[in-house]
Order: sequence, then C-alpha cells, then structure tokens
Amino acid sequence: MALRQQFSRFADFLRANKELISVAGAAGLAMFGLGATYSLLRADKRNLELQLQKEIELRQKDVEKEIELRQKDVEKERELREKDVKKERELRETDVKKERELREKDVEKERELRRKGEEGLKGVIEAVKAEAAEKMMERIMQLGFHENYEKYRRELTRDGQ
Repeated sequence: MALRQQFSRFADFLRANKELISVAGAAGLAMFGLGATYSLLRADKRNLELQLQKEIELRQKDVEKEIELRQKDVEKERELREKDVKKERELRETDVKKERELREKDVEKERELRRKGEEGLKGVIEAVKAEAAEKMMERIMQLGFHENYEKYRRELTRDGQ
C-alpha cells in the first residue's frame, strides 16, 4: 500500500505541476537540442578546419612544384645562354684566327712585294750609279784632255761630284 500511496502522490504532483513539468521538459529538450547543435557545429568547424588544412597543404605543394619548375626553367635558360655565349666565343675566336691568318698572309705578301721592290730598286740604283760613274769617267776623261783642267775641277766640286 505504501507503494500505491507513493504513486498516487506522484500522480497528484504531476497533475498539479503539469505546466512546470512541460516547461522543464521543453527546457531539457532545448538544452539537448542546443548541445547537439553545438556538437554538430564543432564537428562542422573541425571538418572545415581539416578541409582548409588539406587545401593549404595542396596549395603549398602546388606552389613548391611551380617554384621547382620555374627554377628548372631558369637553369635551362641559363644553360642555353651559356651554350650560346660559348658558341659565340668560339665563333669570335675562329673569326679572330682567320683574320690573323689573313693579316699574316697580307703582311707576308707585302714583305715579298717590298723585297721584290727593294731588289728592283737596288737594281735601278746600281744601274743609275753605273751610269753616273760612266758619265763621271767620261767627264774626267774630257777634263784630263782639256786645257782648262782647273776650271773643270772647280766645276765638278761645285756640282758635288
């Protein structure tokens, strides 16, 4: 019987406090709903943070790959420039060598021409000297036979011969 009395008291209590119980139930449900919403929001936030972290990592990898590609491109360009510079230097060196060889040939030809010219000039000078000596001998012979030997001698000294 005591149990029945307790049940009936409890039922009376419930009837008397219906509104309070319904408000408390609603408040409990609201708190449960808020808790669930909060936990869902936290889970969403965590998921968003993880997605953002993954996206950041992917972007960093993409940026690193792009940097590596740019560095490789820069290295290739540098190598190509160095090859071009090397080829240009080699071409210049061959051009300089060719020019030097041509100059040497020109100098050699010029020397040869000078030598030939000098030989020809020496021959002409010797011929002129021989002719001058011949004329001088003729004059001397003429002077030797001439009466005014002294007069001609002075004449020769004036002429510088």
